[in-house]
Amino acid sequence: MLNAFLFSFNAIMPMILLMTLGYYLRSKGFFSASVLKEMNHFAFYYCIPSLMFTNVYVLDGLQDIPIKLMAFVLISLVLLTLSGLFIALYSTNKSSQRGVLVQMSFRSNYAIVGAAMAASLGGTAGEAISATLQAPSILYFNIVAVLFLTIFSEDNARKINIPNICRSIITNPLILAQIFAIACLAIRGILPLNTAGKPIFTIANNVPWFFSFIKSLAKISSPFVFVLLGAQVRFSSVKNMKKLLTLGNLLRLILAPFLGFISYYLATHFNFLTASPAIVSALLALYGSPSPAVAAVMAEEMNCDGELARQCVIWSTVFSMLTLMLWAIFFRMINWL
Repeated sequence: MLNAFLFSFNAIMPMILLMTLGYYLRSKGFFSASVLKEMNHFAFYYCIPSLMFTNVYVLDGLQDIPIKLMAFVLISLVLLTLSGLFIALYSTNKSSQRGVLVQMSFRSNYAIVGAAMAASLGGTAGEAISATLQAPSILYFNIVAVLFLTIFSEDNARKINIPNICRSIITNPLILAQIFAIACLAIRGILPLNTAGKPIFTIANNVPWFFSFIKSLAKISSPFVFVLLGAQVRFSSVKNMKKLLTLGNLLRLILAPFLGFISYYLATHFNFLTASPAIVSALLALYGSPSPAVAAVMAEEMNCDGELARQCVIWSTVFSMLTLMLWAIFFRMINWL
């Protein structure tokens, strides 16, 4: 129990401190509204896409992704999305808030919390599974988030504009970055090998200055976005969105893991998947992690309720220290971990 709490605390506390720093700097006048808007654009178009690219590109190859497990993960994420859509439609009449709630149902901070959490609970096997699932799951996060944030944006509140939705998906910088990384992996896999057994060309080895540039942007992405998130939040608005904020956190921290692991139980019961502590650790990181800061950045950029998204990210991050510990304890009690 203590180990589970210490892991949750050590993984989540840096994020809370970064958000606190952003809030403090804004209160001292370091950031104006116009500066924060430009910083939001910088994060959305440069930093976060670099992170998305490197998260995929560092994989050894597409062949490392377990097909059955990937199929299960994608099906379970669709289930979470449909559940979130159903709840969002009956929870609020405001279109821009519906998009945020749907995103909370399926999108977790898997890129940052995932590998570390899976390694802590499932060892090297858990870390390896978590790493291979990041590419398909985060690509799903981005595509489906763009889809619903576009559908429920204030621009499309009265009608669904199919061409606009398609344009939003194919021009989204996060999606483009991941597609480019997947293309690089595919090309790397078909290139001939040199005498050392390595592909004759890779970006990391043959264009190291460019890869270092991308990695540098990726490294600052997470702390930059959390500071930005803290600087933009308004705690005075919490009282006006208590119901939706509570619902968003329940979706992210309770309902998503519950439905995800019900699906996992059925998949193992019918022999689609083999039960494994390593898989459970990776799935707990996928289903149970808090909402990522990029969810708030995307909501703001795509004309949805950015303030609700920011509040959901902050409070899901805070409460996840408790819920991740409780989920880990529960799974150890039933011998899944």
